[in-house]
Amino acid sequence: MVARHDVDDVNSVLTITLPFEEISPIIKKEIRKWTQKADIKGFRKGKVPEAYVIKMYGQSLVYDIVMKETQKQLDDYIKDENLNILGSPLVSKSQKTYTFLPSFTEDYVFVFDIGLVPPFELNDFKAHVFDKYESEIDDAYVKEEKAAILKQYSQDADSDKANEESHLVFGAVELENGAVKEGGATSVFKSAAMDLNMETFGKPIADFAVGDHFDVNIYEVEKNLSKELVIKYLISDQKDTTGFFRLEVKNIQNKALPTLDQEFFDKLFYSRKVNSEEEFDGKIKESIASFKNTQSEAILYKDFQTYMIENNSVHLPEDFLRRVIAENKKENDSHVTSQKEYENTFRHLKWVEIKRKLIQSYPVDVQEKDIREYFFNKLQRDYGQYLQYIGADKVRELIEKSLKDSDQVYTAYDHLETEFLFQAVRKDLTLNNIVLSRTDFAKKVEANQAHDHDHDHEGHDHNHDHDHDHEGHDHNHDHDHTHEH
Repeated sequence: MVARHDVDDVNSVLTITLPFEEISPIIKKEIRKWTQKADIKGFRKGKVPEAYVIKMYGQSLVYDIVMKETQKQLDDYIKDENLNILGSPLVSKSQKTYTFLPSFTEDYVFVFDIGLVPPFELNDFKAHVFDKYESEIDDAYVKEEKAAILKQYSQDADSDKANEESHLVFGAVELENGAVKEGGATSVFKSAAMDLNMETFGKPIADFAVGDHFDVNIYEVEKNLSKELVIKYLISDQKDTTGFFRLEVKNIQNKALPTLDQEFFDKLFYSRKVNSEEEFDGKIKESIASFKNTQSEAILYKDFQTYMIENNSVHLPEDFLRRVIAENKKENDSHVTSQKEYENTFRHLKWVEIKRKLIQSYPVDVQEKDIREYFFNKLQRDYGQYLQYIGADKVRELIEKSLKDSDQVYTAYDHLETEFLFQAVRKDLTLNNIVLSRTDFAKKVEANQAHDHDHDHEGHDHNHDHDHDHEGHDHNHDHDHTHEH
């Protein structure tokens, strides 16, 4: 039996009463079932005395039965009354404590506080003009991206002269009193020019040539390399040395840019999609435009979301929500919630209600195939061009694993639901297109990302974090620090 008392339009109290005469037969029946199925040492199966079951398991049995029935009545009432509640019901502070002993002969009474969202109507957003920011894409931008791609696909080639991006192979022989030590340590190692301590060598990297010799303290050859790493990488774990070595430049390798021929275009874009340098430049511009449009759409979505939150009145039970947040923090042993965290949570919940209302006008249908595609795209972002080396079977295995994780599925569903909703809503938006310089557009993107960080409780931010790539080929400007022995 459920009784409801409305405190105000956003707070209610539900009292659930389980009469003794109704719950007692259920408890007795469950105890009898236990005596029949219990397998307890010292008793034959099905012959365990009822008194023994009550003594050993009675309290937990009563607790499980009472809680199950209470939860069922609570859920049924909320569903039957079509209540739009926030979060989960909270046990009232006035709740009586029970021991759940089988000998208890009174009614069980449970009191829950619930937070409600009163009905509301959305303000019309179709008349509002939203700014749609676009980035200027000039020839200089395309040229920079082209240079980055060519550098990414460059390969080491032998050279006579070095520069700051060179890799140098050194031969090292141990010295003693300024001369080559008989039976001394020897090694061969490779260093990046940018890692060398040029004061040790006494001349700029541009003056290095194959065959040059340098008498050096081996521990001062590279910047920021510990003694242990010098021994490991530069002198092949030979520990008992004088520390002084004669280095000879055995080889210099510089990056050679790829030739812009059909073989390179096919490697980069597959299946003869590009057949000339002019088409190559066009593809680069398309890729930049696609990436910038993704960023532009993220800004537009955030502006729409902000407009809807700030221009619609959604009455939320703030005191109740503060209790919910505090209870969650307590359960998770988290730090005390700041006022800003409260405000972000309220803002997020307000958006959830607005989103639910929007879906009534713009129905969305997220299917399993969409979730599978979401997980595949996530793998593409995580692995980049290396995904092709994992193999189709492994990719399918990773997707199936994600589908079995309820948290991941919920995140994917929420993301896709919001994305599909915005795709539908966007058709009714009135837009004012504004083309910005690269610098000003970058500032807009940065501000939008900072806004996302400030309101990270708002869930899906419509920003897919796409890598800026060309047909799956990432730009990787990282410098590898390698040593060869």
